[in-house]
Amino acid sequence: MKYYLINKKQMKRIVNNIFAGLFLILTGSIMTTSCGDFLRERSNDLAYIRTADDLDELLIGACYMSVAPTTPRRYDNFYFPYLHYMSDETQELIGTTRYNPEANIRPRMFGYYTWQQRIGEAFNGLVSYKESVDWLRVYNHIITLNIVLNEASGIKTTTEAEQNRMNRIKAEAHFLRAAYYFFLVNLYAQPYAPENLDKPGIPLKTAHYIENKKFQRTSIKEVYDHIISDLNEALRMSQGIKQLSLYRISEAGINLFASRVYLYMQDWEKSEFYAQKAMDLHPQLCNLNGLGAEEYFFSSANPELIFSMGGGLIAAEMNNAPIGGFAVSKDLYALYDKKDLRAQRYMIRSQAKGALDGGHYVQVTKTNPKSFNRSEVSDVFVLRSGEIYLNLAEALAMQGKNNKAIELINTLRKSRYQAGSNSEITMSTGSELVQTIRQERRMELCFEGQRWFDIRRYRVNSIYPSKEELVNTYTIYKKDGRNSKPDITYYYTLPAEEDKGYVLPLPREQRSINDQIQDNPRLDRKPSKTHNYETK
Repeated sequence: MKYYLINKKQMKRIVNNIFAGLFLILTGSIMTTSCGDFLRERSNDLAYIRTADDLDELLIGACYMSVAPTTPRRYDNFYFPYLHYMSDETQELIGTTRYNPEANIRPRMFGYYTWQQRIGEAFNGLVSYKESVDWLRVYNHIITLNIVLNEASGIKTTTEAEQNRMNRIKAEAHFLRAAYYFFLVNLYAQPYAPENLDKPGIPLKTAHYIENKKFQRTSIKEVYDHIISDLNEALRMSQGIKQLSLYRISEAGINLFASRVYLYMQDWEKSEFYAQKAMDLHPQLCNLNGLGAEEYFFSSANPELIFSMGGGLIAAEMNNAPIGGFAVSKDLYALYDKKDLRAQRYMIRSQAKGALDGGHYVQVTKTNPKSFNRSEVSDVFVLRSGEIYLNLAEALAMQGKNNKAIELINTLRKSRYQAGSNSEITMSTGSELVQTIRQERRMELCFEGQRWFDIRRYRVNSIYPSKEELVNTYTIYKKDGRNSKPDITYYYTLPAEEDKGYVLPLPREQRSINDQIQDNPRLDRKPSKTHNYETK
């Protein structure tokens, strides 16, 4: 058994070592270096991985998404922040302000939410932001998980309690690896569909040691096969294992995530099967009528939460820098009717002095609206029972089991509407019901990192395909005394029939050091129209 070193006093050191190794792995810069050569003893206080404690520590310190504080705000510390902006969940908040209208996330999101080929390039073309932040750190997690799984196979257990602990560790590692590959393949490859299975997916790294090669992209089918294999192992190892906390995955969470993966694969029967298993384990919903005035939905005390990893940025960003930043899109907010409490508990209409829209805007408030410093629940990776109801309803409706699907949606809606109001839906046709479930999903899971992926998979749905045009804007401001006022708004359109815009180009840093990896072609997108503001 090879030994990999952990500094128990300073976990960051081993994480940095693995991160450096990742760079060598992905660039193919290794010649004859082996993993054992790379992870050499560096100080006297380093310990070998020999016990379950060591593996647990490595899992916590280097495998789960970290939670970054929003103050001070370092955008590169947050995972996948662009997910909320690429879809139809947000829009610019335009108006007059005394503050710098670009002192927020908008400039670095320009390439993402206007669907550019150069996603890291700012509007002016003079500033470039790193494109490989998520790519590198997610592969860093994956390679560390490979090490955990390899070392776990060599640790002997003598009691049932020890074996259960090792099973939990293996289950967590398999789940996390599946989840990370799932994120990557849905960012950097075409959505799963029969016509896309042989198209390029992402590099698949399964070895626990450094390989002397430049990695190429494996097919979408191969990536999903690996995801399913990992989930099957995670499910097998997690049976009957007690969950340690909201921030460690559980049997219910793995089943829920499996149902999500099978939705993407359009395997409705398996999605139904795993959603039902998750429902049996964790059916409880949070009734919004019971939330007090000082309580909030994304609290760790919420009974419907199953698992969360990574922090939350979107709510803090909307709260701290309104004008010149982003708000909840009008289209999303308009979906909620007056009796729907989600329009009050998931978001709130606030004042924004100087805003063009009558001095108001809508901001996200799923998290604690009085303390955005560090979110208790992630806005990019959260598993909760609300999704179980939606996944199960969709899987049933796609199989023509309409009555049960309607019953599930009505149960969910009853917990979201004012007590005593009529929240029930009645649908007769399959297509109408599926569209209603999709809309319910958009309203329920808003700002949880799912909308962009849902839009992608609806486009290739074999029974009820749905393609919609997306439009986002970027506004240039000019100084007017102490104020900044909008000068020109540029509109960018992602046409309904264009597939390339729904796949991110590979990070330019990776392409510059790996000439064998195939990129995703995208347009150099120009504005579809402009709006000039009147000047005095």
